Amino acid sequence: MLKFVKNVGYSWWYRIVFITLQQQNKNFEMTTVKVDVDGVIRDIFGAMCRIYNEKFDDNKTLDDIIHYDVDESFPRIKEETGESAAKFFFIDNAHYVFYEGAKVLPGVKEGLLKLHNEGIKVVICTYQLNIDNKVDTLRFLDENGIYYDSLCFTKDKHIVCGDFLIDDCPDFLMHPDEESYTIRMEYPFNKYIDDM
Repeated sequence: MLKFVKNVGYSWWYRIVFITLQQQNKNFEMTTVKVDVDGVIRDIFGAMCRIYNEKFDDNKTLDDIIHYDVDESFPRIKEETGESAAKFFFIDNAHYVFYEGAKVLPGVKEGLLKLHNEGIKVVICTYQLNIDNKVDTLRFLDENGIYYDSLCFTKDKHIVCGDFLIDDCPDFLMHPDEESYTIRMEYPFNKYIDDM
C-alpha cells in the first residue's frame, strides 16, 4: 500500500503523520515512523554543492540536482577527474558531506520531538555506504541533539517494520515491498513520482 504525500516544507512531514493518524482514528502510541537521514534530517545537498563549487569553480544549487544519481547530476566530475561523482562525494569528501558541512534541515529536530511527545516511536532508517559514513552519521545525530528511539543502517528499508517511511530516495519510496505510508521529501530529483 503506497501513499505519497508531497512535502510542503521541511517541518510539515510530522504534521502529515498526525493528520493521517487522526483521519484513520489510530492510536499514536502504537505507531512507528521510519525516518531517513540524508535529505530528511541532514542537508547533504547543500554540502555537496558547496564542496563541488569550491573544487570545480562552479555555482550549482539544489535546483540543479535533477537526478538522484549524482553521476548524472554532476557529470563534470567524471569528465575532468575520471572518477565517479559518488566516489567524489561519498568517499573522498564524505566527512565534509556527512558531518563537517552538513546541517540539520529546518524544523526537523522539533518535528521529531513532537512525534516522541505524542508517544510515536521514531526509528532512524538510513543507508550509509561504509563504516566511516555510519560514524559521521551517528556523530551528526548526537551532536545536533536529534531524537530517535532506535536506529537501523540498512539498504532494505522495506524490511523494517513501521507505519510511515519519510524519505527522499525514489528507490525506497517506490519499493514494491514497502508497506508503510510513504511521505516524500520533495526535491527536484524526485518530483516525477506521482502522488497516489
